[in-house]
Amino acid sequence: MASTHAATMNVAPASSAIAAAAKRRFRIVLIKPSHYDADGYVIQWWRSTIPSNSLASVYGLLRECADARTLGDDVDLDIEAMDECNTVVDVKRIVRDIGRADGGFVGLVGVQSNQYPRALDLARQFRKQGIRVAIGGFHVSGVISMLPDLTPAQPAHYPNAAVAELVDALP
Repeated sequence: MASTHAATMNVAPASSAIAAAAKRRFRIVLIKPSHYDADGYVIQWWRSTIPSNSLASVYGLLRECADARTLGDDVDLDIEAMDECNTVVDVKRIVRDIGRADGGFVGLVGVQSNQYPRALDLARQFRKQGIRVAIGGFHVSGVISMLPDLTPAQPAHYPNAAVAELVDALP
């Protein structure tokens, strides 16, 4: 029975071959930003002892979207995750990789208040190169929830979208 199945998989209809050739790639780079020390340097460790739960959770959700083909059968999600506490963020490489894909964005994940200045600095670098950036985490969600009277133009139920608009306006 297995050999019949294998033979069936080797003979693809022409429409499948065309669909395979028309695949698009959507690149997502998730970054858990670090923070600055008192002298303004990014704090990084050779090894981190505690993994980022936020980074793992968002990666898992996106992996599930990739497996479910949420963006369509012709779109492959290409997801990369990194924790800046133990990984150097190569902005030029990330910009190049997203530029070579058919679309994509950088997600700054699990941003806490002490990491927010670093997250904004990373966001500025990516936005300057035309890369879309989303920022999420305790600081972002907490600050947005404290804003008085959000107007209908400010999506209260999508606080991170409002932050993305703010980052777009950054110099």
